[in-house]
Amino acid sequence: PGGAEKVDRLEEYTRLHGIPVVDSIAGVRRMVDRVALCDLLQTMKIPGVCTPRHTLVATRDDLDQLQSTSLHFPLLMKSTQACGTPEAHSMKILFDPNHLTDIPLPYLVQEFVNHGGMVVKVYVADGQVFPVCKPSIPDQPQGDVQTAVVFHSGKIHEWERMTGRAASRPAAEAPSVPCRETLQHIASALGRTLDLSLFGFDLVVETHSGDCYIVDVNYFPGYVGVPGFFDIVLQRLFSVAGKTPPPCSS
Repeated sequence: PGGAEKVDRLEEYTRLHGIPVVDSIAGVRRMVDRVALCDLLQTMKIPGVCTPRHTLVATRDDLDQLQSTSLHFPLLMKSTQACGTPEAHSMKILFDPNHLTDIPLPYLVQEFVNHGGMVVKVYVADGQVFPVCKPSIPDQPQGDVQTAVVFHSGKIHEWERMTGRAASRPAAEAPSVPCRETLQHIASALGRTLDLSLFGFDLVVETHSGDCYIVDVNYFPGYVGVPGFFDIVLQRLFSVAGKTPPPCSS
């Protein structure tokens, strides 16, 4: 089963057995559906933060309309499901309308935002934010007609091997990372809207304008390297269960 079906099963199981949950299952369900998530992000209107323009291509009529739409190439093509299927992390960068016709429907397309090959992965744990800068997709040319680029979103560090294309050199002046106060503001807005306490979001800074874009949100990311994460989660679990948590480990 796909991610959505797994969430449905989890919801039914917790309901039947009266099991408390740490976070809203409805919020987690939004994380699984990329189209619903993108639609939600565009309605939030967080000051100073943008989201890439997107559309769902579910039918041939959608495809015909997309070819005459105002979306600008290059476009990033993603599966509509964010997890639970082999296709969830397989993506394409499309440079030409002709690239749109040989992809199985449905799929989500977003305008690709050049961001200097760096993404700020912000891990959120019970209201606290932990930003980590990591390598990302290199800047892509605009206006060139070339073959589509196929890659796995979890293996960006293998970009050259996956795509046969050289990774772009770091910009002489890398985009500035938003301050912690800004990241905290974004995290609070997302947490309230999604009714989640353990999630992450990916933020990029557009190469030329300096505008901030939220390009992804996911539930319970890896939290690798987040200091004190075990204690934060333990405190949260005891809180949900209505019990007194043990002292934090040193």
